This record gives sequence, structure tokens and C-alpha cells, in this order.
Amino acid sequence: CLGSRTPVWEQADGCDEEAKAWARGLASAKCSASGGLAVAGSDIPPELGAPHRELLRVSLVANQSLRSLSVGDVSSGCARLLAEAIAQAAGERLPGGKFGRPR
Repeated sequence: CLGSRTPVWEQADGCDEEAKAWARGLASAKCSASGGLAVAGSDIPPELGAPHRELLRVSLVANQSLRSLSVGDVSSGCARLLAEAIAQAAGERLPGGKFGRPR
């Protein structure tokens, strides 16, 4: 996926259009001057699951200005999925994330 010219969100099998649109938005989101980005739990598609992990990882890496991600109140499953994507993206510019209170 990463080596092809078609963005990963266009190739993401098993991912619905809302998740693909959100991933595109995450990849191009404006960050603070220090590279921080805050995402409200209500902004995250509720159906995110294991098939979306690679999509999230690539989106995090694609955002050239992203250095830290703060995530609002999300379910424990969503928090785990995002933490896994952040961990996989770590070392590629993203040192980690912070999470709000899990539901």
C-alpha cells in the first residue's frame, strides 16, 4: 500500500467510506505550532475496528506536522486500536498519544 501511487485509504479493504474520509482528514489535519493535535471522541467514527489499524497508522505517518495526538473520551476498544496505530507509527515522527477517560 505505501509504495503505490493510490492512497492507502482508497485501497483499504473492509473499511467503510466514513472511516476512509476520517483517515484522509487525520492525514491532513492542521496541528498546533508544536505539532499537537486534539481529536474529540465524538469526531472518531464509532465503527473503527481492527481492519482500520493500518489505515490509521498510515494516516498518522502521512501528517507531516503531527508530533503528538490527544484523544478525547472514547471506548476502551477504540483507545486500544488508536494506541496500537500510534505505537506502530512511533519512531516515524510520532512519539505517542494521550487519551481522555475511557467509556
